Amino acid sequence: LGQRLHRIGWIPGVAFDSSPLYIYLVGVLNSVLGLQEGGVRIVQALATAITVCIVWEAGKMLGGRIVGAVAALILAVYPTLILYDTEPMSECWVILANASALLLLLKLQAGGKKGHAILAGLFLGMSALLRPNIFLWLPFVALGLISGESTTRAAGPLRSGFLTLAAFVLALTPIAVINTRADGRLVLVTASFGSTFYGGNNPYSDGLGFVSPPLHTATQYALFDYKSHEPITAEHLSFRLIASWIIGKKISAAEASQFWTREALNYIRQHPGKYLGLLWNKARYFFHSFELHDTYSSTVRGLSQ
Repeated sequence: LGQRLHRIGWIPGVAFDSSPLYIYLVGVLNSVLGLQEGGVRIVQALATAITVCIVWEAGKMLGGRIVGAVAALILAVYPTLILYDTEPMSECWVILANASALLLLLKLQAGGKKGHAILAGLFLGMSALLRPNIFLWLPFVALGLISGESTTRAAGPLRSGFLTLAAFVLALTPIAVINTRADGRLVLVTASFGSTFYGGNNPYSDGLGFVSPPLHTATQYALFDYKSHEPITAEHLSFRLIASWIIGKKISAAEASQFWTREALNYIRQHPGKYLGLLWNKARYFFHSFELHDTYSSTVRGLSQ
C-alpha cells in the first residue's frame, strides 16, 4: 500500500481504510531510502529497540531502577513483539508511540514543561493514525491530566490538558482533510470502523477475531488480483462492494462503514444471548495464556471446532 501511494503522488483519491501513517511511513522508506520489505523489517526492529529504552525510563519514573530494568527486559524478550517486529504491520510503531506518550505524560505530571504536553499529544495522534484504538484511552488520559496535582511548572492541569488535546487534533488534521476530501464525508482516520465492527459481531463470529460471511470471503479472494492504484485493501473494498450491491447504488467508504455498523447493531439487538456469548469468548481468549497471532489463528480455530 505504501508503494502504491508513492506511485499515485501521495494524495489518494479514496479514504484510507487501514493505518494511514504506516502506509505513508512505508512509502517514504521505499521511495526516499530505497528500502524494500526486508529493509522495512530491520527499521522496525530498531524502532522496538528504542521502545525498550523508553520503557526502561518510564519504569524508572514509576517504580525505580529495578522496575525499569525488569519492564525493559520483559519487553525485549517478549516473543509476540519479536514476531511483529519482523512483520509488515504497524504494531511496533503503535507501541513506540504509546510508550513515548506515556513517558512524556509522566514527565509532565512530575512538573515538566509545556513542550511535554504538546509532544505527548502528537505521539497520541500518531498512535491513532496507526491504530485508532487509542481513542478509547483518551478519556483516561484527560482525567489523569486534570486530576494531576503537579502537572507543569508553566501551566496548570486544564491548560496542559488543552495543549495535549490540541496537539492530538493537529496530528489527525492532515489525514482527516485527505480522507474527507476524497470521500465527501467526514472520515477522521480510517473508513473501516463498520466493517471491522461487523467482522467481530455477526452470525459467523466466534470471538477469536475478524470473521466475515462467506460472500465477503469469496469477494475478497476475487479481488486479490485487483490492480488498484489506490491504497485500499481487498478486505475492505469487498465490504464496500457488497454494501453497494445490497443498497442498489454506489456508496462512499463512510457510507459503507455506516451500513456495516447498522448491520452489526441489528445482529446484537436481534440476538442478545449470542452476543453475550461472544463477549464471554472474547474476554476468555483475551485473558488466555495463548496469544493469537494477528486476528486469525488456524491452530486455535481448529481446536475450537
